[in-house]
Amino acid sequence: MRKEYLLLVLSVILSLNSQSQTVTDIDGNSYQTVQIGKQVWLKENLKTIRYNNGDSISNKWGYVLYGAYCNYNNNINNVAIYGRLYNGYAVKDFRNICPTGWHVPNLIEWQTLINNYGGENVAGGKMKEIGITHWQTPNTGSTNESGFTGLPAGQVFGSGLFSTLGQVGVFYSKTDATDTNNSWSIALYYMNANVLVGTYSKYNGESVRCTQDTINSINDKDNDDYLLYPNPAKDYVNIFCKYFQNTTLSISDLNGNIILQKRLLSSQVLINVGILSQGVYIIRISNKQVTINKKLIKE
Repeated sequence: MRKEYLLLVLSVILSLNSQSQTVTDIDGNSYQTVQIGKQVWLKENLKTIRYNNGDSISNKWGYVLYGAYCNYNNNINNVAIYGRLYNGYAVKDFRNICPTGWHVPNLIEWQTLINNYGGENVAGGKMKEIGITHWQTPNTGSTNESGFTGLPAGQVFGSGLFSTLGQVGVFYSKTDATDTNNSWSIALYYMNANVLVGTYSKYNGESVRCTQDTINSINDKDNDDYLLYPNPAKDYVNIFCKYFQNTTLSISDLNGNIILQKRLLSSQVLINVGILSQGVYIIRISNKQVTINKKLIKE
């Protein structure tokens, strides 16, 4: 009994330590972190004005094709709470705007977080900071059960027009949409508990939350043209394919027997794999330019 008690105490201590970890960016800004499932996230919006190699991020805002940042309403007093807003070109820059050992999450990593808290219809409330100190009333469904502490930092358009501070928090992913002028992002709202997963122009300025590198995220870091989640899967699997025109999807077993084959009509498809037996399958995406194979584990 004493041994079990000591193990329980140790487990609690380790859990608290992981919750209270802090991370520092290249500019010396310190961020609290939170572990959510197997992922570790920043609990605060990014504030850096330099890439991780020391190069400055431009503060010349507009319809530009390079990385840039700004402060909401061009007011530096907003940075301490809401962080800075970055365009999609800063997010995609190879020099990395996140601290060492961290990266801008791709669409799968966002979806993993969202699915951990019940999906797009309810997870927003569990990801939002509680109360109306920063969120406009009523801040519907806010419980911050996840510890993510999402904030409504608003956004800025390429024109320089600022919008929705206190009402909306929009967070970039590093996954391009089919039109590479746009990126996938997620948005939280004051008036409901939803999470909107959609595409936004890379000219827009949005918040950035970094997630900690793992072996899988390092291996998949430059492989956002084809995303597959969840994997392993039980009932359904979502497939994102950047180039879907004239593209065929097939699922085969390890002996090469094709179980399903269809032409893609959009960049995102939902496949029912509940009929498959447990085991390993190969999902193949192919067109005249490229063929990509990815292993699917069916639980």
